[in-house]
Order: sequence, then structure tokens, then C-alpha cells
Amino acid sequence: MQRAVAALRGEMELAAANHASAVQQAVAAANMEIVQLKATAAELRNELEKSLIQREEDVQRAVAGCQDEIQQIRASAAALRNELERARVDKDSALQAERQIAADEIKQLRDTIQSIREQFQQRIGKQS
Repeated sequence: MQRAVAALRGEMELAAANHASAVQQAVAAANMEIVQLKATAAELRNELEKSLIQREEDVQRAVAGCQDEIQQIRASAAALRNELERARVDKDSALQAERQIAADEIKQLRDTIQSIREQFQQRIGKQS
């Protein structure tokens, strides 16, 4: 009986040792998996941060490019506006000059007509 008890105790101790070993192996495997998962999480976090930084840089480059293009368009619009205003002033000046020339020609023609009338009146007066 003592042998049977001793045998049972030995089996129980062996089973307990096997169980403790299995628990230690499970804990070690779980710890390794935790370490791997933490490393994976850290890699994913780093990759996400790099991606966010790259995206932000891309957005900043795009915004800067758009701002440059807007600046160029504004400068072109201002130059065209100035050119249009100069052309308008030039046209107005040319039109004013043409009006003056036309007014001078009309005055000259009226003076010529008046002179011819006077000469005609004088001839008619001399003939009578």
C-alpha cells in the first residue's frame, strides 16, 4: 500500500512537474508572441507615422505648387489688366487726335467754303 501510495505520489509529482513544464512552455510561448506582437505594432506605428509624414509633405508640396501657380496667374492677370489699360489710353489718345484732325479739316473746309462764297459774291457783285 505504501508502495502504491508512493507510486501514486510519484505519478502525481511527475504529472505536476509535466504540468508546470507545460505551463512554463505556454507562458514562454505567450511571452514570445507578446514580444512579436509588440514589435509588429511598433513597426506598423512607425510605418503609419512615416506614411502620415509623407502624406503631409505631399500635401504641403501640392499646396505650395498651387500657391505658386495662383501667384503666377495673379501676376499675369495684373499684367494683362495693365496692358489693357495702356491700350485703352492709347486708343483714347489716338481717337482724340483723330477727332481733332477731323475738326481741323472741317474748320478748314468751312473756311475754304466761306472764302469761295465771298469770292463768288465779289465776282457776282463786280459783274452786276
